[in-house]
Amino acid sequence: MTNDIWMNLGIQNSFSQDYGLLYDNLALTASALAAFLMLLLLHRVSSLYRASQLSRHETEEGNAVGFSSQLIDFAQFHINSVHQGAGEKRVFEDQENRSEVGLFFIGAVEFVVKMNGLSSKQRHMLIVELLRESLGFSAKEVSKVYSQALVTCSNSPSKNTVKLGAKAFKEWSTNDFSGSVHLSTVLS
Repeated sequence: MTNDIWMNLGIQNSFSQDYGLLYDNLALTASALAAFLMLLLLHRVSSLYRASQLSRHETEEGNAVGFSSQLIDFAQFHINSVHQGAGEKRVFEDQENRSEVGLFFIGAVEFVVKMNGLSSKQRHMLIVELLRESLGFSAKEVSKVYSQALVTCSNSPSKNTVKLGAKAFKEWSTNDFSGSVHLSTVLS
């Protein structure tokens, strides 16, 4: 009977319509909140992934930088020994000698890469930096010498300047000069 009174007054319909709108608004708000939280979660996962990639890249570069200074010291040691042995003669002006020296230094890089499990990207970075720092090579010269190193390694296994460079770096890094492979022997 109470319902009849409320219905006669039109109040019951208004209450049920208000609750219906309230439920609709509540469901819509909950859906929007769930979508927002999902987007927030995706954004967070994405930013964490990018941060890990950046961290991995920085770690790779950090490893390569440590080896880079060691390789540059090795190169300077051999360049200085050639200058001392040749007097003030301009040994490195001849393009063929520069290529041989580049191959020798690439051998040192190959040894470092192999012994430390570095990536091909790190290998490339080390080769470019070493040849630019020690010999003043341009990007074109670096590419030429690197492709020459690839051809030399596959065609001539006996007298390979790259292998001699790797052996020289091994001796230099362990202070074992018993085999005494030097850059001057390659240039003579």
